[in-house]
Amino acid sequence: MRFGIKLGEKRIGLEEKSPTGVLLFSEFSEEGQREVLSLDEIKREIEIWVDSRRKYPLSASNWRLVLKLAKILGFSSAGVLLFAGRELFSIEEGKHEILLVREIFNEFFDEERWINLLVEATVGEFKRPSLKSPFNLLFDREPDELAEEFFKTASCVFTRIVGFSYREDNFVNEEDELILKPGDRIFLVREPENEHDPRAIAVLWKNGELLGYLRRTIAKHLSIRLDKGEIMTGEITAILSPRREPDERVFIKFWKK
Repeated sequence: MRFGIKLGEKRIGLEEKSPTGVLLFSEFSEEGQREVLSLDEIKREIEIWVDSRRKYPLSASNWRLVLKLAKILGFSSAGVLLFAGRELFSIEEGKHEILLVREIFNEFFDEERWINLLVEATVGEFKRPSLKSPFNLLFDREPDELAEEFFKTASCVFTRIVGFSYREDNFVNEEDELILKPGDRIFLVREPENEHDPRAIAVLWKNGELLGYLRRTIAKHLSIRLDKGEIMTGEITAILSPRREPDERVFIKFWKK
């Protein structure tokens, strides 16, 4: 059984080695049945091509893995690494599957974004998942140690804004529609005199109005770089629906200017 995954112009092929069920890289093929996984909230479509002209059908566990992989790639392309990480941590298969996901991920994105995904889904995450699969199988360090190393040198960081729900009314028009949109410029500004956290980092919209803050668990690392004079700017990558948790709606990326 062969199948392919296509996101934008990038694509990879995989093959299930029957009857063992092991997934391996293969040539990409647009032959067979085309399925489209639509992530409407982030305006992403992932094509899955299934060539079923083989003796053995795709196993249910591998089909679940393919769907999770498609979601991981879709969310990651929109910068929504929190949800990509949750999909990753929900994989119940073993080391081979986790390593395969990482290998496929790196066909679409770089290693820095993979580490960013792991950090975003664990450090300061209230619904902290079990660390059984990605960390126990791939790393011999705790998430906080990985985060400290990542934020010291990261060239681009994907994360989310917290505290936006307290200020959301400042960003709606007369029709009560949110005026923020993906691509809007944002800026990071230190607030050393913040009474709640002296290492606080504010996130400002393009007009200088406060959108919210970075999580404390991120700010404690990045504040060091900002205090040394680095200037960081970025943009909104995705805005999710109001049905989401308040601190899981506005996603951003930023980099050293």
